[in-house]
Amino acid sequence: MTPPPTAPTESQQRSHKARHLAAHAIVALRAGFRVEQIELNTASTSQSGVTCDWKQSRAVYHDDEKLIHRSFAMVFIGGIVDQEKLQSLPDELQGEMKADMAAAEDCRETAVAWNLAESVQETNPFARIGYKLASRLLKKDRALIDDLATYLAEKESLDEASLQTWFQKNAGPYSLDELETTNTY
Repeated sequence: MTPPPTAPTESQQRSHKARHLAAHAIVALRAGFRVEQIELNTASTSQSGVTCDWKQSRAVYHDDEKLIHRSFAMVFIGGIVDQEKLQSLPDELQGEMKADMAAAEDCRETAVAWNLAESVQETNPFARIGYKLASRLLKKDRALIDDLATYLAEKESLDEASLQTWFQKNAGPYSLDELETTNTY
């Protein structure tokens, strides 16, 4: 009989949260979204540690559908990362999961507001495409996400300039457009 899993230590919880946040930030940066800050120690239990208003990119994108797909990818990647590593959800991630659920609902409502779907119930195709993109991006950028998580755990907080400097130094270029059309997961 297998012994029950032990509760993650505080250090492990912190590491999981840093990886969750780093995954969100990497998708946002790959998508060209402005990430104002990443904060490992957030006071709120329902607010994300990543400050990113992806809707600001609408004027630059000129493609609401692609923007919605990528916003869903940014939301979903944290949960995908969590599923890979965790037996149970640490307390540290409870707030992040609540923030992810609220962000997914915001993506759905925005798709309706931008006339891409008639109702929130009709936004599942956008969510599916976003989930696929998040899965592909995780496969391609796993090491980059892990490196950012380690850096975030050391620094605890990164402002926009620090994050951009780190990203430019550490991330290799590739096209999200190509990643969106590939058949691999």
